[in-house]
Amino acid sequence: EDFPLERTSRFIPDGDATQVAARICECLRQRSVQATYNSQKAKAKCIAMENVKFRIQLFASENGGLMVEVQRRRGDGFAFMRECRAVLSAAEGGGEIEDEPAGLGRVANLECIKDVIKSYQPDIIRELERVDTMLADPNEDSTLHALGHLRDMTDPVKSSADIIEIVSRRVFDRSFDTCRHLLIILDSGARDTIQKSDEGNNLAIYRHQLVLNVMANAFSVLQKLDELSEICKEERIRDSVISILLDQVRVGRLYPHISVFAIQCISSLASNSDIHKLLLEKNVLSYLKEAVDFGSETHDKLGKVAANTLLQCSC
Repeated sequence: EDFPLERTSRFIPDGDATQVAARICECLRQRSVQATYNSQKAKAKCIAMENVKFRIQLFASENGGLMVEVQRRRGDGFAFMRECRAVLSAAEGGGEIEDEPAGLGRVANLECIKDVIKSYQPDIIRELERVDTMLADPNEDSTLHALGHLRDMTDPVKSSADIIEIVSRRVFDRSFDTCRHLLIILDSGARDTIQKSDEGNNLAIYRHQLVLNVMANAFSVLQKLDELSEICKEERIRDSVISILLDQVRVGRLYPHISVFAIQCISSLASNSDIHKLLLEKNVLSYLKEAVDFGSETHDKLGKVAANTLLQCSC
């Protein structure tokens, strides 16, 4: 029976279903896309790191060959098209598609906008106050927007050095609402991932992922500034946060994106000798080994991050 396919589909002439499926699976693994496969229906349900949800399905053609359809279900259209192009290229047997051209310089170095960049000085305190207001808003979209903003403000690629330092310090300073909101979201999200045996609330899971992303960025920044030692002395870090991070490493099979950022947090914290010893006592090596085994099979980023942190913690 004929029915219309999405424009994001491609015909593979004389394509062998087993080979095409294997190429797609490998593409998803390399791009660290979480995927659930249904071999009987030749279908895969996928979630990318940017919380883009899409479906891949293979159809046999009456005249031979295969049709590969990629259908967006949720998330940013530009991010979806990156994944879509990569999947369709892999299905055809093409090489890896680069998401961004290599060798690009910083925008701030362009002569034509240097004066504009210098004249614009963002009021970071006001921005953080706006973030706190959105974090306190019960609306889920406001919370996700605030967390995405914090993620970008703690990312050295997306923000200037002075901004990432100010925001990273504030993330772990309990005298500010930012820190208190993040800890509440971290705690509730951790309970969700442990108690639920299925995908659960996708937005709640992504919210938890964003919190861990913010924390991973901030820990990394403070480690480079040599300011982790005081934070590592705090009881909430040694007791509550460490336990939550270890639990999030263990849920990697169900929530691999979450495990990636939890392990990145652990990697930074393990640079502190006291936390390193505490992690070993809490059996971190066995959890990381499990993450390496699973990640190497299905989620490239998880496998690499876990392997590097395992080597670090084993020293």
